[in-house]
Amino acid sequence: MKLTVKVKGIEELRARFKDPALIGDPLHELMEDAGHIGREAMESAIDGGIGIAVESINLNVQRTNALVFSVLPLARGLSIDQGRRPGEDPPALQIARWYMKTRRLRSMGGLTKGQRETIFEIWGRIKAKGTSGKHFLQKTKNELEDAMPRLVDEMAEKVEERWEAGRRGL
Repeated sequence: MKLTVKVKGIEELRARFKDPALIGDPLHELMEDAGHIGREAMESAIDGGIGIAVESINLNVQRTNALVFSVLPLARGLSIDQGRRPGEDPPALQIARWYMKTRRLRSMGGLTKGQRETIFEIWGRIKAKGTSGKHFLQKTKNELEDAMPRLVDEMAEKVEERWEAGRRGL
């Protein structure tokens, strides 16, 4: 003997769960919000210098994920994030560019002897003392972890509202 049970409305229920508007759209909105929070947190934490690091931050949001990243070369990004230990040779060219940009100088060929000595002194101090890191990666992670419960609650409310609206429509 074979017993078969059919649940009335099961196909409609399956169709509702597959509807991207029920979960997909709210999830994409959560990813967009999380991505923007992450980007703002990273920009805030990395800010300083001549702004190249802030300009290097990008955001790529898909339907189910968000990626916040810097296009800086890995070694430079890690140096900004973690700092530089005393004794490490700092990049002289980057120091010279920073010096020139902060003083609105146009060409390295036009540097005076005193300006070149100042750049060398800065290089020597950085080599001797190192630099403290910005720790922008951890700060960004912390801000996102703090924001996620709120974002998930907002998403859950949207899903619930859409579910209820769909129930009324069945």
